[in-house]
Amino acid sequence: MFPIVLAAVSAVAFGTADFSGGKASRRADPVAVTVVSQLLSVPLLLALVLVVPGTPRPVDLAWGLFPAWPAPPEWCCSTGP
Repeated sequence: MFPIVLAAVSAVAFGTADFSGGKASRRADPVAVTVVSQLLSVPLLLALVLVVPGTPRPVDLAWGLFPAWPAPPEWCCSTGP
C-alpha cells in the first residue's frame, strides 16, 4: 500500500509543480521562474536530508553526480523504427 501512496503523492507534487511553473512562466521570464523554483527547492532538499535515515555509499553519490550522462539520444528520444 505504501508504494501506491508514495506514487500518488509524487504525481500530485509533480503535477502541481508543472502547473505552477507554467502559470508563472506566462507572467514572468521563464529563466527567472526556473532559477527561483530551484532556489526554493534547496531548503526542502536539506530538510529531507536531515529527516530521512541512512548513509549514502560512494556509489550512490556517483549515481547522483552523473545521472544518465552521457546518454545516447535513443534512450530519451524515440525517432521511430
